[in-house]
Amino acid sequence: MKSKAFTVVPSTQLEMKQALESCLDSDQLHTLSTSIESLTAGDINALMALSAKTRRLVGDATPFICEAFRSFSQSELARVYIYSHALMSTSAEETIKIVNDIYRYGDNLEKAALIKGLFHLDVTGAALELAITATRTNDADLFSDIALSNPYPYCYFDDLHWQQLVLKTLHLKLPITDVHGIKNRLSKSLSAKTMMYLEELALAGREYPAAIWAAIRFGDIESAYLSYFLSALVSPNYQERLYSCQILQGETLPAQITDVLQEQVAVETDTTTRAMQMAVLRAHI
Repeated sequence: MKSKAFTVVPSTQLEMKQALESCLDSDQLHTLSTSIESLTAGDINALMALSAKTRRLVGDATPFICEAFRSFSQSELARVYIYSHALMSTSAEETIKIVNDIYRYGDNLEKAALIKGLFHLDVTGAALELAITATRTNDADLFSDIALSNPYPYCYFDDLHWQQLVLKTLHLKLPITDVHGIKNRLSKSLSAKTMMYLEELALAGREYPAAIWAAIRFGDIESAYLSYFLSALVSPNYQERLYSCQILQGETLPAQITDVLQEQVAVETDTTTRAMQMAVLRAHI
């Protein structure tokens, strides 16, 4: 089966250019532009040499005002912009090799830029294998680059790899709510695996993340695990009370749940959580 080629959308490249123009001075922009123009198509050594000095050329301020690039530093976005030019000037057959070489030979900062930029460099899913490889890293920072605020897994991962990413995010105690699209890819299978993980931690006397409930649908909670959820609704941790209550939105609630909520709302000390509890109860009336 023929491999897919990377396809950079010109409008996306223009958005990157405009974002860089909003924060770089004229000298930095000129240097970046002339450096890109000097690249020879397919020359990975020249590309990596330019990538290596990008941070010195443009600095490392963050974040951008533009929502699409808010998680990028200046040097990260500049590198992705450079990579996009290299890919657009390379034959379709060579694009996969170029990207794999960047990941193979780049330092941690270059790997981070590439992984964070995959969504902006690839509209065909050609980088899927590389993205999955990045989820298997032991480097928590690099894993964060693929798992958090990155649309690529949400758009291209199958259910198995998506669920593995979510569970590893929880295991590393990273903010699960920063996984792009988490609310839209909840499933019975993910709920079951997350509840099993929660129980495993609880039985071992270990603390689980308060936001773990963001990876669970209320309707998927089996009766064997309901006691954990009821405890979460009245947890000493206000964040757990909030996250557990949030998954009740739009659900048909049994009396057991509404009774607990009515008791808790009367003593709730956190204003945001209390507002959520009241909203859930009002919707149920």
